[in-house]
Amino acid sequence: MRKVLPLFFIAIISLTHAQATRVSGTITNTKGQPLPYASVQIKGLQGGTTANNAGQYFLELDAGKYTIVVQFVGYAKQEKAITVGDKPQQLDFQMTEQQLSLAGVTVKAGGEDPAYEIIRHAIKKRKEYLNAVDSFTCEAYIKTLIKTRKIPNKIFGQKIDQKTDAKLPVFCR
Repeated sequence: MRKVLPLFFIAIISLTHAQATRVSGTITNTKGQPLPYASVQIKGLQGGTTANNAGQYFLELDAGKYTIVVQFVGYAKQEKAITVGDKPQQLDFQMTEQQLSLAGVTVKAGGEDPAYEIIRHAIKKRKEYLNAVDSFTCEAYIKTLIKTRKIPNKIFGQKIDQKTDAKLPVFCR
């Protein structure tokens, strides 16, 4: 019985993953040029993705009705409703440029920079801001890749193989 229970849970998990359907497409402008790294979101959910450098994206969605929202800086936001079944679907977006125009701008000599008023207001509330929070915490995730041109023969007393991509010991976790 103990061996059957874990297998049962693995089967249930694999069945729920098997029901996800791929929705993919390309995001382009009106000239047919891809819009790289456009934002693709699912309305009402926290899920989403980003298009690649060729404007292509894909999502894995369970069966149901969704509204896909695509945004790109300088282009009007687009929303498309989709019903996801058991077959993969292609959903392409063609974004139109969003043009904004200002009526008129009047420049006056001798006027005060509006930033000074904001700074004066912040200075007036300085004590209030200082006493508002005793402390705060922040969680940060940083991912980096470091490449070197010249690798020494030894690092922390360990010999480094220069011919292959040797794995260096990790001291920070």
